[in-house]
Amino acid sequence: MRCWKIRARLVAYQDGELSPGEAHQVREHLAACARCRHLERRLEEVTPRPELRVPAHVQARLEARVTGPALRARSASLPPDRPRAASLRLIDWLRRDAGFSMGAVLVCTVVAMLLGWSLGHLSHTALPRLARGTDPAITVLEADGTVERLPADQYRPASYTPADDATYR
Repeated sequence: MRCWKIRARLVAYQDGELSPGEAHQVREHLAACARCRHLERRLEEVTPRPELRVPAHVQARLEARVTGPALRARSASLPPDRPRAASLRLIDWLRRDAGFSMGAVLVCTVVAMLLGWSLGHLSHTALPRLARGTDPAITVLEADGTVERLPADQYRPASYTPADDATYR
């Protein structure tokens, strides 16, 4: 293996997280490469040792202090949290849990507002027309370039013949 591949795996090698085959390759490379061996020794100096971790009895005492009566008394004295608006909870979720940047949250907000406006506009204008079944007026462009709006029941296409009357009524 090349040095850059070994260096990328040194921490995992020290933590025992490599497969047996990868660990063997790293050991072989370290035996042959003085620069990578030096880097591994320097990493060992800064890597925490198991004996340097917090002992179990100290951990238990810390947890007791954090979850003990003093904390419960402190939290009881705090005013209750006010419920947040649904839109603010959504923004919090997008930022914290979904990992969106503030710019992406802003874009999502603008898109949601435009979508809401569009659906509201559609429900107040086009849907009532669709429910009636016809457009109350039809715009007709005449051959001379003039525009005329006719009531829908008076409109006849240019190819209209009296025989088509049953089709259009």
